[in-house]
Amino acid sequence: MKPNAYFDIEIRGAASAGAGQIPALPVVTRLISLLHSIFRDHPGRFAMALPGMRTGENRHPGHVVRVFTENRDDLYLIQDALQQNERIHGYVLYGRHNDVPENFDGEWIEYRRYRIPGTRSRLEKCREYRIKHADSLPYVRLGSKSTGQAFSLYFELRPGEKTGDCEPDSYGLSIPTKRFCLPDIKPAARHHAPKN
Repeated sequence: MKPNAYFDIEIRGAASAGAGQIPALPVVTRLISLLHSIFRDHPGRFAMALPGMRTGENRHPGHVVRVFTENRDDLYLIQDALQQNERIHGYVLYGRHNDVPENFDGEWIEYRRYRIPGTRSRLEKCREYRIKHADSLPYVRLGSKSTGQAFSLYFELRPGEKTGDCEPDSYGLSIPTKRFCLPDIKPAARHHAPKN
């Protein structure tokens, strides 16, 4: 997949900074869970960015989820699925479907899934280090349909370089064995409600 087209899904009424971000977290969590189910059914076809993500003491995934795909028409698949879902549709605003500029010369960012080894892992020292590093990373709490257990999905942001082909995981993220970067496009036009 090449990141040729994208659109933003913004949490309705959320602030870009400060206390207004707190109410956005449950909606972002639900949105990422729903996107995961779509991405899983269409492997490698969609990538996800969190352009408002913050790390450090005030870590937060932000209030905007950006979806990239190779074909602009594929964005309608995502938007249509979300519009039909009563648990999310009333809480989000959909941005315009945009093409990534052909000669985009801005920054490229890797949105990586950050994993922490389990308690039974033989990588005990690695686990300690990764837990400490994860204290500064935003995350959402999700439930696994296969195991029935809850887990934290951590997001790590790394600057990088333009990637030819992307192989996103089922969350639309980069993983260490399949690294890729997405264009860091600054917000453009105001978001609007979709026309039915």
